[in-house]
Amino acid sequence: VGEAEREKSRCILENTEGPAILAEVAAREGIPLVTFSSDLVFDGLARRPYVESDPTSPSCVYGASKAEAERRVVAINRRAMVVRASAFFGPWDRYNFVYSVLAALRRGETFSAASDVVVSPTYVPDLVHAVLDLLIDGADGERPLTYRSTVRVPDDSSTLEVSEMNAGTWIGDSSWCASSSW
Repeated sequence: VGEAEREKSRCILENTEGPAILAEVAAREGIPLVTFSSDLVFDGLARRPYVESDPTSPSCVYGASKAEAERRVVAINRRAMVVRASAFFGPWDRYNFVYSVLAALRRGETFSAASDVVVSPTYVPDLVHAVLDLLIDGADGERPLTYRSTVRVPDDSSTLEVSEMNAGTWIGDSSWCASSSW
């Protein structure tokens, strides 16, 4: 996301133009299309979970590129499926918030995070399975694919709430989760 701010043209090319071109080809050839978007199409000011009917309001270049991609893809190819997910993580990925938190906790280290952010992490293998199921079923349109659980740093900044699914996936033990000191 930070790189997108520095390289706006590249960000637009890869995140907006690329999906629009794919939408044109898929529509012409009658091929199902899935494109992935982001929770960053919203500015986070709503202070409640967003739904697919909320108007987009990105506050960064990356979010704006994804919002424009959503708009263009659906305009070009009405059968396209737009999947909006957030905070991707997987067992092979060492560059995400969930991994950083759990790795620090596993090492017994302190982890600092913003206290005003709530995310619903998306486990990539589960996302892939859900999208394949939707494709098999012939789904189209916007699809927000998220877990009901969240990762949140409470305002008192003394505990970190992490869903049991995340802890079990990452360190094999979720018994300490729900409200862990850090």
